[in-house]
Amino acid sequence: MDLHPYDGKKRRFRHDDAGDQAFARGEVERLLRMPIGAHSLRYDLAFYSGGIGIVDNLFISIEAADAWRAKVPDGFLLAEDALEGDIRWLIMADDDLTPDAALTTFIADHRAPFQAPTREEMWIERGSDVNSWTVAYTYQGWLHWMSHDEG
Repeated sequence: MDLHPYDGKKRRFRHDDAGDQAFARGEVERLLRMPIGAHSLRYDLAFYSGGIGIVDNLFISIEAADAWRAKVPDGFLLAEDALEGDIRWLIMADDDLTPDAALTTFIADHRAPFQAPTREEMWIERGSDVNSWTVAYTYQGWLHWMSHDEG
């Protein structure tokens, strides 16, 4: 399925939809770069393309924090090590916050309702910036993954 045919329509896949679960689960595996198997899973994947370009907002939660920690995909850095350049500006917009508080605030401000409002560990994909970013964080055995792409 072409998720970006530039027709001005939003394509959305949710864990509680009756639609094409096999396709959506395949997308989740592709995005996470790990098999999802029988893990508990929640997701909300929204893909848009049209005259303004691409706007994707993707949210995944899977009860697989240990599997993620055991093999974090290439290109992800611990959040504390990734806070430089554009991503620092995005997350640390409020100079009064410590990095730890800013990271937690970023999660609270951008997460889906089914995702945890706080974190234990957090990673940011290398190359993330204000228009395109991917964040993964763990909390109580769950991996929570958020991505925004606009361009």
